Amino acid sequence: MVVLLLTMATAGGVGAEWNESFLIRQVLLKDYDKVVRPVKDSTQPVYLSMSIGIKSFIELDMKKQTLVSFGWLTVNWFDEYLTWDPIEHPVTSVHLTTDMVWRPELVVFNTISQLDELEDQKMKVIVNHDGKITWYPGGLFQTFCAIDISHYPLDTQTCSVDLIPWSLDNSFLNGTFNEPAFEITATENHPEWELVGTQTSYTLRQTNYWVISFKFMLRRKILFYVVNVIMPIVLLSLMNCLVFLLPVESGEKMTVSVTVFLSFAVFMSLINDSLPQNSDSLCLFSAYVAVQMFLSVCSIVMAAVIVFIFDQDKSHSALSAISAPSPTQKTTSEFSTPYDDLSTLMTSTTSDTTTTTASTAKSSGSNSAADTATSPNATDEKMLSRSKGKKSLSACSAWRWIMRVSSMTPMERKQFSRALDKACFVLTVTINVISSLVFIVLMTLS
Repeated sequence: MVVLLLTMATAGGVGAEWNESFLIRQVLLKDYDKVVRPVKDSTQPVYLSMSIGIKSFIELDMKKQTLVSFGWLTVNWFDEYLTWDPIEHPVTSVHLTTDMVWRPELVVFNTISQLDELEDQKMKVIVNHDGKITWYPGGLFQTFCAIDISHYPLDTQTCSVDLIPWSLDNSFLNGTFNEPAFEITATENHPEWELVGTQTSYTLRQTNYWVISFKFMLRRKILFYVVNVIMPIVLLSLMNCLVFLLPVESGEKMTVSVTVFLSFAVFMSLINDSLPQNSDSLCLFSAYVAVQMFLSVCSIVMAAVIVFIFDQDKSHSALSAISAPSPTQKTTSEFSTPYDDLSTLMTSTTSDTTTTTASTAKSSGSNSAADTATSPNATDEKMLSRSKGKKSLSACSAWRWIMRVSSMTPMERKQFSRALDKACFVLTVTINVISSLVFIVLMTLS
């Protein structure tokens, strides 16, 4: 009895295998032409329905603007020549290799590697008895991804995998989406990026070729950047303000200012190295760091001026040797700004210019026609003399300002330097607060 049952089971298994092999070779593939589109009415297109599944996002390279992902496509279509009656042949589906049946010529349109047709001879297709064929091409998708650097590092990037038929337009081959269009339930988490949304789009080009896009919205995880980039820059911006709280007697004012500036330069270099050379959009974070660098440069300049004003003991003797003051020069302890000398000098310059203009007008009335002919040259010389007068005025004003500061008493210089420190501190804090608020508002706007 046991031998009889084993013989019947073996015969049944061989029969089922023979039935499937007979179905494939004698019914389905007999007189089958894999070059011909699988529709009996040649005026009708073949309709594809597609979806994509992503196993993992391997890398999103900001510098190269590329996305490397690992996944697969699910492509369905109906082949009207590969149908059979499941009652006559008790097999509901068979597996065939891709070189045995007609398949659509699909390519990844935005690939950065070689533009090849999607195919895998080892990956089989599933043929149902009603003619529905399911194909699962997959592997690494290396695609171009346009990077928007405006909100870095609080950015969200949109990357896509674009599919296009290579040789057939929409009158012969048309595409649509499966339901659901994305299979992301098994997607692994990326340490830097988080998948926050998906979107599909169908675009018909002017040449009647369509493009199907599977778009992924990837948001950057900001914990690493908050700890290692944003917090140090915020603390350095506070150092820009604290420079003016250091007393000049400490001797560290210039050292701190230059150190802060070099730190901002290092961070700016690191940020630029991680971003693409893109001029289409402005990185708001880079602009914020640039503003802080400008404030740091201003801090260095003002710290040098304050130190110069405070410590004039050695330079005072040198300046006095070059230009000693007259006995009638005011040497009292009254403090007066260099703007008084600047207004006096401008008044004298204006009176001299008026006198020269009047004398020129009187002489011009008695000049001959030959003198009139040479008036353009006289005008050029007058403009040149005015420009030289302005340069000499500014240089003279700066020199008189330096002399005025050098003539102050040590107590006056100390008070003046502290007043400049307070004013620069208030101004730097105000600019920092305004720039930070503007940066936060622009970063939160999407």
